[in-house]
Amino acid sequence: MLRSALIVSGVMAILTTSPVYALGDVVDCADKTEDIFAAADVIVRNWDDWEEFVEAQTSVNIKNCMKNRFEKNGIVMCESTSTGKCSKAAAWSNPLNKKIHLCPSTLSDIIEEGRKPDRRACYAAIMAHEFAHSCDRMEIGSDALDEATFDWYASTHNITIPKSECGFN
Repeated sequence: MLRSALIVSGVMAILTTSPVYALGDVVDCADKTEDIFAAADVIVRNWDDWEEFVEAQTSVNIKNCMKNRFEKNGIVMCESTSTGKCSKAAAWSNPLNKKIHLCPSTLSDIIEEGRKPDRRACYAAIMAHEFAHSCDRMEIGSDALDEATFDWYASTHNITIPKSECGFN
């Protein structure tokens, strides 16, 4: 976290000059890192609202695993090639593993065009989907979570695209 100091009436206060990012780490994502951290940060800072919205939309009980992934131990890795699991997927994760993988095709679709809030809504949705898998949710629950997360993000930000433009379905 970047900080700057401010002296007010002889008392030093810490001002945050950038968001207090969530997640455990973002790996090999270069210029996408800030948007990925910031998307997760919006969910963490508004956890109760996000959880209530998503659970009402999906009937999926979020539980602590998802909170832990977004808040402190989730790892987002950006893959550099479209081979292996990335040859057939926009992103992937293994059940009960804290790491999710974003594939190049998805990353280029999200980043190449679009406004920052739109990109971050896409990242929030794909992280919700893949973290759900990492918390041992099946595809139906994960699909519902990415839809609801995108809808929640759109309801709290000025999103100008439909989720279908995020590069994953």
